[in-house]
Formats: sequence, structure tokens, C-alpha cells
Amino acid sequence: MAFGLVLDPCVRPTSARAATPVEVGTLSGKLVGIRRDAIWRSWDWVADEWTRQLGMAGADVASWRAVETVVGKAADSRAHGLGEFVEKIDLGVFGLCNCGGCTMQTVSDALVARERGIPTVVVTTEAFRPLAESIATMEGHAGLALLEFPFPLEGLPENDVRSIARERFAVLVDAMGVVA
Repeated sequence: MAFGLVLDPCVRPTSARAATPVEVGTLSGKLVGIRRDAIWRSWDWVADEWTRQLGMAGADVASWRAVETVVGKAADSRAHGLGEFVEKIDLGVFGLCNCGGCTMQTVSDALVARERGIPTVVVTTEAFRPLAESIATMEGHAGLALLEFPFPLEGLPENDVRSIARERFAVLVDAMGVVA
């Protein structure tokens, strides 16, 4: 008979910063950053809708497109691009958590903004919300603001995705801490 040691795969952070709601005032005059990615065209449709609605509310919008995680000089360039993006924004919207790898990268990118004190919302599909919550908690950011979309989002027709985005805009504004 052989004996082995079974390790618990669950990560339990020793300390987690609870989410503290931040009231940021109105959208007027704010620069809202939307983190896009190179994978999900449905997320581009959502970002397009929200860019229009944010503009109508008086905000300016900047976007940054994330690419796959790489090593070496390309990774340094990606990190620099994310840093420059985060440095200039007042509010951050990071998406899209719609697969395992993209969820890990999206949450990781969002935490760069959150750690700099920028009100941050992560957009996830319902299937990947538990993973996004786990990653945020593991990194010490329990309570990261998450805005949920249906899964699968990518397979829906463009008009349906844009309609969902318009419907969820008020939830986005609320999650950012904006007051009417």
C-alpha cells in the first residue's frame, strides 16, 4: 500500500480588500477607458454601443485592445500599453470574460486599474462569473464590480447583442459609481 499527500487546490487568500463603493459624480468630463480584446466581436459591439451612450452622457471614451499574453519584448510592450491606458482614464470597463484564458487576463488587467484607485467594472458572461470572482478574490480584490451578460454572447446576432448592451448601460453606470 502506498501513501500520498493530497493538496487542497482551493486558494484562500489570507487578506482580501473588500470592495468600497466609490462615488465618482457624473460622467460629464470623465475619461472612461474600455478595454477591448482581440477575440470577441460581440464585445466590440457592446463597446461600440457603450461608447455612444457614454458620449451622450458627456464622457469621453478611450479604448485599448489587449492581445494574447506573450513573453519577452512583446510582453513588455503589452504591459507598457496597458499601463499607459490605465494612467489616463478616470473609470475603467474591462471585458470580456468569456473563456478561461480571457477571464484570467481580463481580471488581471482590470486589477491594474483598481490597484491605482480607478473605479473598475469587469464585464463577464454568466458562465465565467464564478471564475472572475475567484480570480479577483485570490488576488485580494473580493467584491470586484462585475457586470454579467448572457452566455453564449458571441453566438447571438449583432442586433441582439447591441440591444442587450443598451439595456445593461444603466447597470454599468451604477456599477461605476456614477450618480444621476
